[in-house]
Amino acid sequence: MGDNYAASPILVDIAAEFEVSIGTAAMTVTAYMLPFGLFTIFFGPLADRFGKVRVITTAALGTAIF
Repeated sequence: MGDNYAASPILVDIAAEFEVSIGTAAMTVTAYMLPFGLFTIFFGPLADRFGKVRVITTAALGTAIF
């Protein structure tokens, strides 16, 4: 969760690097945090049922494949 707070202070640098507005660069934070929040709803109960190591391993494998 710390990476969410790290993105905000560097938005100006990200916008300058990619030559876009700060608003456009800020959409990357939203695009990252929205799935993060939505999948938390699903991964929590799955981790309770199947174990957090199994869920994290499966999610990491799925991320690597896709």
